[in-house]
Amino acid sequence: MKSTKNISLLQAMFILIMAVGFSNHVIIIPLLLQVGLRDSWISVLFTYLLFNVWLLLPYYITSRTGQQSLFDWLKDHYNRWVANLIIWSLGIYLLFIAALTIKETVSWVNITYLTLTPRVVIAASFILLCLFIAGSGIRSIAITTGILLPFVWIFGYFVMSANFQYKDYSRLFPVFTQGVEPIMQAMVYAGGGFVEVFILLLFQHKVSKSVHLKAWLLLAFILVGLTLGPLMGSMATYGPVESANQRYPAFEQWRLVSVGKYVAHVDFLALYQWLSGAFIRISLALYIILDLVKPKSRLNKRVFLSLFFVFLLSAALAPVSDMTYLRWIQQVYYPASLSFILVFSCLLASLVFVKSHLRRREQP
Repeated sequence: MKSTKNISLLQAMFILIMAVGFSNHVIIIPLLLQVGLRDSWISVLFTYLLFNVWLLLPYYITSRTGQQSLFDWLKDHYNRWVANLIIWSLGIYLLFIAALTIKETVSWVNITYLTLTPRVVIAASFILLCLFIAGSGIRSIAITTGILLPFVWIFGYFVMSANFQYKDYSRLFPVFTQGVEPIMQAMVYAGGGFVEVFILLLFQHKVSKSVHLKAWLLLAFILVGLTLGPLMGSMATYGPVESANQRYPAFEQWRLVSVGKYVAHVDFLALYQWLSGAFIRISLALYIILDLVKPKSRLNKRVFLSLFFVFLLSAALAPVSDMTYLRWIQQVYYPASLSFILVFSCLLASLVFVKSHLRRREQP
């Protein structure tokens, strides 16, 4: 019997749309434009085709593990050392996700909206909110997502339709003018964002219904839309060169929005979109880490939450220039993230295949 603390498959998909969509909608679009320019949207389409093939691996893993916790499955079928090695590797990966998200969020809010507010105030208050919801459990994250996501979508369609008068989609052509090398480089960043749906495997045991292949494919389709929409919209509005020079092209479109003669400067709605995505993304990452380490008492849980606070606050306030940070995620983080998830998914699928094959051979 499933626990009442579990969430539905639809809620799990909404959480992934918010968490992974933040990366695809915010972080990777500047990287795609800087490398691929006009061909960046082509790189997303090519990545999407390969992404659908790769999704067979997480689907295979979920179907063969029976939606059991990955840690418990690895511990039962191999040993605790193998389980700990894999789980702690994933924990470090999730910490990077949370740290980069809070770093990006605090920098953007401080530069664009709260220029006179100390960064420590912005970072500390936001981290405390994330820790509270992460410590409350997956159902709290799901309920919060259900409240935030509809407005994120509504505002997204609002900015898209309001700026349609400024868009010229002929600016997306011609393509392949620089050859295939820029497209291949941009595919690394698109792939590094898309493969984050692998996170669903880490809380599959909290989902009340099996994650079928259609759900994986639907997630891929929605995520590619969240990437292509603002990417193509930015190029159609500003052109590929100007969009590549912008730090946050997806949100620059808000500055053009006006409704009639008397309603303008509604770009504060972008703040809601950004903070909603970052809030769910960080909270989910911290919750999964807590679920992986399974603190044995309330005191241990509070110790972990305190350590998270110190780590994330240090990441948010680290004296690293924006150019250095952008160069690091471009040259190191996203290539490493893509490689890690691809290797890890192949390794885990191999471990699952070996045990499934041996079990079939042992049956009379």
